[in-house]
Parts: sequence; structure tokens; C-alpha cells
Amino acid sequence: MLFLLTEVGEVAREVLRLARSDDQVQIDAIKADLGLEIYDVIWNVCDLANLLGIDLEQAFAAKIEINQHRAWPNDH
Repeated sequence: MLFLLTEVGEVAREVLRLARSDDQVQIDAIKADLGLEIYDVIWNVCDLANLLGIDLEQAFAAKIEINQHRAWPNDH
């Protein structure tokens, strides 16, 4: 879990860098770095699920079903 939190922090750092940049070459480089950090987050989530014996495919399907019937705050 600590590795996951560290990686989420790195995603946040890259998003802040992206928000502060106005140079397209730098923006492209930051996006590339951000993609790597997002990968790290996803990998850590999958690793955590595997360590705990959680079937993510089953969890995704269950959550999609829940969300299809959920009332979202901005729904009118």
C-alpha cells in the first residue's frame, strides 16, 4: 500500500508540472513521464489485488453493474 501511495504522489507531481507548463515540448515530455507514473499506479493496484487474492475482473464487472444503477450527484 505504501508503494501505491508513493506512486499516486508521483502522478500528482507530474499533473502539477503539466498544469504549470506552457511549452509544448515540455508538455509532451511531462505527459510521457505521467504515463509512466500512471503505469506504476496501475501495476501497484494489480499487485495488491494479487497479493490479497482479489479477482479484479470480477470486481470490475460487479462495480460496473453497481454504477449502472447508481444516482450520480449531477444527474437530473
